[in-house]
Amino acid sequence: MPGNELSAAGDEIAPSLFAETSQLSYLAGNVFAGGMVLGTTSSRGEIMIDVIRAVPTRITLLCADPWLARLLIVRVAGMGSNAVIATDRATAWEYFVNVIGGQKPLATVRTDHASALPAPSVGTPLVVVEDARDVPPETYAPRLAWQTTIHVRAGVNERSRTLFDASHVVLVCRLGADAATAVSSSLGLGDNGPSTVAALADHEVLVIADRRAHRVSVTPTPTERRMI
Repeated sequence: MPGNELSAAGDEIAPSLFAETSQLSYLAGNVFAGGMVLGTTSSRGEIMIDVIRAVPTRITLLCADPWLARLLIVRVAGMGSNAVIATDRATAWEYFVNVIGGQKPLATVRTDHASALPAPSVGTPLVVVEDARDVPPETYAPRLAWQTTIHVRAGVNERSRTLFDASHVVLVCRLGADAATAVSSSLGLGDNGPSTVAALADHEVLVIADRRAHRVSVTPTPTERRMI
């Protein structure tokens, strides 16, 4: 998806929740089709991402801290999705889904990467959060309608560069100087890209879709804040 010469569109990009233009084909959406409000721009426009769609969907998340991955799980679970976390760090994720999630776990944690995934459907979409460092990303590539994979990475390597090209949306949190430079180079963010990524606030995210980059403020609700 993202390639060289991405347009850094700043944050004046979505005047309303229902903005529909070819430039925002991945960001604009319909709430009934699985659109999820991610956050707002500095002008208070809302940014929506179609996390759940009737076609296989792929998202890459670059974030050294797990807060955004946790927030996405909370939100997709609230939308009725079957959330599955494929990981080689089971302890941390099991604490999150079982203890923080309360009596009803938010997601299923799996470390067996060979068994079949639950079948997705329009009534129960499948969202896989893949956080497995030693498993090839294609193991969890979305292949069916109503299936979404969110690949979680803390930085950039050769595998994550391949994910960028295959993803419909890339989400980037604040990264250190070296990682910010590598990410900016891989995504073609231009000369100001490294400083932009390194200067993101705690709950700011760079959303990259359809060859455009957008700076978004993500504000968890009080309930979400307690959970993540």
